[in-house]
Amino acid sequence: MKFNWIKTRRGQNLVRLMALLTTAVLIGTWIIAPLYRRMQQKEIDSQQHQLTVLMTSAASNLENYLNNYRKDFDVIRANPQFVEGVAEYLSTGEDETLLDFLDNYNAATGSFVADIMLTDAQGEVLVTTRKEGPYQNLTPDAPAAGLRVYANEQGELYLAISASVGTNHRVQSMVDVERMCEDTASLVSIGQRGSVSLCHSSGITLVHVDSQVVGSSALESWRQRYGQLDLSGEEELLERQLRGEAGTAVYQSYWWQEQPPAPAKKLCAFAPIWIGNDFLSISVVADFNEIMAPMNQALISIGSVLFILTAASAIMGTLLYSVSRKKKGMEEENLYLRQLNDSLEELRRSEEKLRHFQRLETIGTLTGGMAHELNNLLTPIMACSMMLMDDVTPGQEQAYEDAREIYSAAARAKEVIQQFTALSRKDGETTMKNLDLEQVVADALKMAVSAKPKGVEAQCSLCLEGRRIMGSETQLGQVVLNLAVNAYHAIEQKGGQGHFRVTGTLEQRVDSPGEWAVLTFQDDGCGMEQGLRERIFDPFFTTKKNGEGTGLGLSIVQSIIEGHQGSIQVDSVPGEGTVFTIRLPVGVAASQGESKRQGEPLQVLLVEPNPKVLLMLQKALRQEGCEAISFRRQEEALEVLRTENTVDAIVLGCDASGTAETQFALMARACHPEVRILLLTGFVDRQVVENERKGIIDSYLVKPVRAQEVWDRLRSLFP
Repeated sequence: MKFNWIKTRRGQNLVRLMALLTTAVLIGTWIIAPLYRRMQQKEIDSQQHQLTVLMTSAASNLENYLNNYRKDFDVIRANPQFVEGVAEYLSTGEDETLLDFLDNYNAATGSFVADIMLTDAQGEVLVTTRKEGPYQNLTPDAPAAGLRVYANEQGELYLAISASVGTNHRVQSMVDVERMCEDTASLVSIGQRGSVSLCHSSGITLVHVDSQVVGSSALESWRQRYGQLDLSGEEELLERQLRGEAGTAVYQSYWWQEQPPAPAKKLCAFAPIWIGNDFLSISVVADFNEIMAPMNQALISIGSVLFILTAASAIMGTLLYSVSRKKKGMEEENLYLRQLNDSLEELRRSEEKLRHFQRLETIGTLTGGMAHELNNLLTPIMACSMMLMDDVTPGQEQAYEDAREIYSAAARAKEVIQQFTALSRKDGETTMKNLDLEQVVADALKMAVSAKPKGVEAQCSLCLEGRRIMGSETQLGQVVLNLAVNAYHAIEQKGGQGHFRVTGTLEQRVDSPGEWAVLTFQDDGCGMEQGLRERIFDPFFTTKKNGEGTGLGLSIVQSIIEGHQGSIQVDSVPGEGTVFTIRLPVGVAASQGESKRQGEPLQVLLVEPNPKVLLMLQKALRQEGCEAISFRRQEEALEVLRTENTVDAIVLGCDASGTAETQFALMARACHPEVRILLLTGFVDRQVVENERKGIIDSYLVKPVRAQEVWDRLRSLFP
């Protein structure tokens, strides 16, 4: 037969398509085969772990179950009636007293013990309640102190647990094996064909899915019934079990519950259950194919989808190739040039976007890095100024004021740094802190008074009694400055001579418990008409000339006050002046209460690379009654943590937030799970927030920090 169709263009395209599909199938097989083997091994390891967990649970239940019976022997042997009954039997042969005790004891315990008996050292029954007897000893060679297996006339198995009575006799409990396993291992579920097996150290099978091997050696029974079957897998597994080993195995076996037994691949976990100097071996078996079935089905589905996609792609490619071959040369060249031009234009736009994003990323990175470095520089400045203020003696008021001015300038610099670090974060939220409102207003007024015109007389009367507010020092200062500048402008419009007065008082709240801090800003300037007063808080509204104002000052003031859960109102009389009244919610002053751990000082471990900051923290914490141990290197601190058992908290400083501090915190928690960890960082990034959310650290503070802030935060960690 001649294949002339192959010479046609359609035939050639079909040949190319078939070759492409064949190649794709071969490549897919080459890629998927090792992947499948790795996935299979991973699934086997996972299932072996699960089987081990199930087996361990069942083994623990059985071990506790049997050991409880062993403990009962101590009670039995100490009972005077038992001692009297044994002595009477050994001297006279009368067993009535002994039997009466054994019957009463077994009825009182309500256990699964079928019989309690007295035997000689060889296991021969001397006295028994004979509830289920007579018994056949299936393990005559078992040691006297070991576990023995008995069977009654109905073939039911009993596990004998014994304890010595004198030198030549033993008291022995006959435990119903079937009821024991139903009570301890019946809830273990291992798929549709899984099962739990139990055998004695002598090889006698106690529990098995094949009921015909119970009470005998499973291997010997199978050889007698199925001599032609390959039992090497079962034989190797049983040898490991009888040696008292624990482990897992994948082996070839059969489904013994089927007739004839069908070949099977099984997954097994096994372990010994030691009772005294003898043991039982428990094993949990699962169907290997049943475990692998979901993964195999998923692999087939993925392979089918990939084949369909490959075939569709190959067909589409062939069609596109056929269409493109029909185009004329000039059309192909024009199309190529247009596509090339579009690609170059798109590439240019993409490069421009990429450069823009890189610039933004660089700015954010530089901003964060600069903030971190500046905060690290400000930390020793604030620390040293605090120590200078603490060391000032009476009569050195000027030195105290100088140190306080240094500290205040550093604190304001910290606020500024926190504002521009918003460039390197997704959120730009303002940092709220617990502030002394009177101090914040007084500091802002100092700057406002320094900029007042010569004809303005400024007065301040604040009686806020140390009340505090959760707020932003920068924003509240901006409110004071804006209102002061507006007052100066109003006085200048009236002639340049006037008074500006600021007062602060406390007022009880009516709507809810608590207090308002009432701040009034009063001037005797030109005042405002009613229509003007209604618009002063509108954005971009201003009465100043072009270029002298933006119209945003009072709008921002209102936004800041409302953001602090307060209110602002204005009263004005034309020609007489204006009064702005601000109400802000405040709380009582922070108390220097007793430590959360009354009667016992905190043991604090300080880890800070900056020696001056370390000295400041150590000094401050010791003044608060803490026992502080300080280190500059994390390795030295870890050595102390491994040997010190009394560390309550760790203050961890860092040069830059990163994995080093995270690793230190994790290793510290490994040594002391209950320790509190406070991180001092120069820059808050995603990792710091995630570490707090996950509980790796308990809290964090942004440098520069005051010693009092560190102490307050530490106390808050001990409720």
